[in-house]
Amino acid sequence: MPDIQTQSLPFELSSAVNQAYFLHVLAVEPGKIVPPGKSLLSMMTNQGDQVFPNHSQSDREKATAAVHNRVESIVHTAFWNQATEALSSSSPSIQVARLKGLFNDVLEAAIPLFPPNHQAIQLLSSPLPPTSSPLLTTVHMLRDILCSLKERCAPIRDSQIDELLSKLDDPLPPSLGSDHTSSSGSDNHEYHSPFASRIVEVFRSCISLIDDMKADLNQFVLGAMSEDQLCTVVVEQAMNRERQLILDVVGRSRLDTAWESWLSEYLQDEATPTPRSKWMSRLVKALHSADPISCNLAQYLSDNDIHASQDVVTPPNNLPPHFFFCSPSLFYIQNYLQALVIASSLRVLVHIPSGHPHDFVERVWGLLKAEIDEVDTDLSSLSSGGETKITNLVDEVIRCRQQYGGEVVAQELRDAVERTLRTDDPVFRLLQKRELQWVEKGIEQLAVHRLEANGVIPLHMRTGLDPKAATFRKNSPPTAVHAIQGLPPPGFEDPILAAALNEITLRLYQDCIQWTQAVWIDAISSI
Repeated sequence: MPDIQTQSLPFELSSAVNQAYFLHVLAVEPGKIVPPGKSLLSMMTNQGDQVFPNHSQSDREKATAAVHNRVESIVHTAFWNQATEALSSSSPSIQVARLKGLFNDVLEAAIPLFPPNHQAIQLLSSPLPPTSSPLLTTVHMLRDILCSLKERCAPIRDSQIDELLSKLDDPLPPSLGSDHTSSSGSDNHEYHSPFASRIVEVFRSCISLIDDMKADLNQFVLGAMSEDQLCTVVVEQAMNRERQLILDVVGRSRLDTAWESWLSEYLQDEATPTPRSKWMSRLVKALHSADPISCNLAQYLSDNDIHASQDVVTPPNNLPPHFFFCSPSLFYIQNYLQALVIASSLRVLVHIPSGHPHDFVERVWGLLKAEIDEVDTDLSSLSSGGETKITNLVDEVIRCRQQYGGEVVAQELRDAVERTLRTDDPVFRLLQKRELQWVEKGIEQLAVHRLEANGVIPLHMRTGLDPKAATFRKNSPPTAVHAIQGLPPPGFEDPILAAALNEITLRLYQDCIQWTQAVWIDAISSI
């Protein structure tokens, strides 16, 4: 969680918030956390007990486990020595018999980590193919199994798998393991082929790795789930965790009061919104405020609470606690919407002749988008770089004016750009109002589309709904992307601005509004 959201909270509460926020981002924006080539499962294991708590052992249980481990170590050493002897045999039939047992051991250990139809399970369940060189075939099979494990393991285990793969990539020739007969012609059963020893070492390490992965999971059933099923688990865990945390800290009474107070600040315009969209419209207006959006949780702590902070100042554009875990995304969306207005204002400022191809909007939007993304990853940059931004925007305006032969007075253009960036500028306010109205209509269309897609009748039926299944669907059907009907608002006709406005409106609905509806379905007037 960004420090700006937790700096007024005590350490123990901040820690709980950060754990809940990790799950929130994993559920809503997994791309921010899950590295390329990794599965959702790997991120769940990476957090260990913080995500899925486990009970610690007592001293007596630890002592018993230590004795058990010593005995187990002796038995395992004998087992692996016998396996090495068998694989060192010159007889393929003896090797195949022992390899079958080793692969069955790997299969038994790996079943909790994979869905039943996974290729790794199918490979381990299949008999060894007929071959004159079983150990070479085993190398290929082990490599495939390790690659499958790497897709599902926590990032901390990657180096272990890479080390095992490197051993398989450069194995000792199997011929080293075939010449192990004594001068009398009898087999020397104590001989261990270097190649066989390496194969056994990989088997042993592979099973140990699987045990580590299962310990990472803490709940074996997770490994048998598909990615879609895991998404459902993450969503439910995240919703339950953040809902319970907010209720514990704020209390239901204060929570309801905060919501009602926030809605009461809503100023009626020409059109009165429906009960379903009233809070959505209120949120859109908060996003178009000149004040940065925030959600100060400390102000809702009880006066006699041990977590209560002294001298808590309430920000002017403060959201109720229902939006606490969505507030970083909402802050990003607010900056994004404001940047779209700035880009549209500058487009008006340069007076580009119609019908002339140009890259002005693309270049300006690239500058603004880069700054938004920088602030999203590093809030310390929020108070820096303003002068650089203005200078870069002025340069783009001058370049465009020169391109079309307009008169260029650098200082005048700089003053015009600075004026355009002010939220009280008439052009800025007009374009922002148009944007606000379009976003409101877009959100309403998306909400109606979602209700129709789920078979929900708005305003009446409140029972029989599974809020997690019906209200929040991260993987929306493709038609949802196109549910915002109509042309972009005047001033945002440029394809780049129109696409960006559509994209951020969809993100606002999916990541924030849908999520809030699902978590607080019983506490807000939404359906």
